Amino acid sequence: VLPILFTPLFLYYSLIPVYEPILFPAIILILIAYKNNQPRLLFACSLIAILIDWPGYWPVIWILLFELFTTKNRQIIRWTARAILLGTVLILIHQKIVTGSFLTDFTKIGLYRIEASAQPYTPAVWLHLLVSRSKAFFGLPILITSALGIFLSFYKKIQRRLILLSLLFGLSHIFVFRNITWYHDYMLYHLIPFMAISTFVFLKQFKFQTLAAVLVILLTIVTTHRFYTDLSAMTPHKKCAAKPAEFTKQFSDECGAFYNFYNDGVIK
Repeated sequence: VLPILFTPLFLYYSLIPVYEPILFPAIILILIAYKNNQPRLLFACSLIAILIDWPGYWPVIWILLFELFTTKNRQIIRWTARAILLGTVLILIHQKIVTGSFLTDFTKIGLYRIEASAQPYTPAVWLHLLVSRSKAFFGLPILITSALGIFLSFYKKIQRRLILLSLLFGLSHIFVFRNITWYHDYMLYHLIPFMAISTFVFLKQFKFQTLAAVLVILLTIVTTHRFYTDLSAMTPHKKCAAKPAEFTKQFSDECGAFYNFYNDGVIK
């Protein structure tokens, strides 16, 4: 697991005030609860994940589908279904209180994020962007070890279900909500659990696992250091941290969305 902690994606975006880093621990606990067959813990973590952000639905849905069509563990089916139902009811009640409608804003935002036809990209350009971002944010060493981990997992039947579940979780939000993926590179954050597990499966094959992990870490740092340095130098909050008296039209055009989303003080 350690090599993934040295990628630009984890180092940089874990410090950014977005939902992905907050959701991450809940997803890890969901995977642990599912692996250890702990339905009540799975229910609690699933409900928390669903209430944090939209992607929290994906691992719970995939677990439910896995169980419905494969092992049919009734306890897992029952508790994941309860988490989805209760989480959805609470979200709709919140929508009603905040917006006055159960579904209007909810469906409007969802349909906008799914719709890709009006956006300035083609499927080929979109996929090329994902590949480029993956190489930059994860680094080739992690991508290669992860790919080898997938192969070993299915060849030797090691953690296949967990790897498949984490992969489906990471890809679901990216492929379903293509708009948000196009504009927000940190959507790749949802692939961290998959990259960590598959890399772990690969490293487990070595006699000296710690040494192999250190080597992957060093290669990751060397190959991604330039990108991480440039990424860390991007500090728009310094440029956009203005007092109300400085809130000119130019400031509004350039920094309005950033200021309102990231800053503690919201200018009205």
